[in-house]
Amino acid sequence: MSELVMSAHSQRVFPYLLYENAAGALDWLVRVFGFHEHLRHVSDDGRVDHAEISVDRYVILLAQPQSDYRSKKSRGDSSTYIELVIVVDDVEEHFNHAKAEGARIIREPTQEPWGTKSYRVADLEGRVWEFEQPLEKVAPGDWGAIVKNRDSE
Repeated sequence: MSELVMSAHSQRVFPYLLYENAAGALDWLVRVFGFHEHLRHVSDDGRVDHAEISVDRYVILLAQPQSDYRSKKSRGDSSTYIELVIVVDDVEEHFNHAKAEGARIIREPTQEPWGTKSYRVADLEGRVWEFEQPLEKVAPGDWGAIVKNRDSE
């Protein structure tokens, strides 16, 4: 594993994901999504209480909290509170790999009006991930977005 750790990184915002089984999640995310594991700390009680994975140069943190934590999947909750969007070089290749690994596909690759192609997939605890590939530059107004002038705020 490399020495890429949160404190030595220029990234300023870090998603921190909680899993009932962080060790299993780490292995799954690496195998199915192709992430790279950089750091894993296991507490005395056997929990992964901090881990760092990456896609390209961007770090995602994860952990298994204390025993009272229950994931939305184990609570029977199918709603989406947060979705992580990851840019990949080849969305079709990424999709085919995730599907071959048995990931639950929510939406197959679809070309979006804003110039990307993306698919959505659930991880082993039901968290939704979207992987997308930029295809072309499309002006925001061409797909209905309104750009706010930051100088007027």
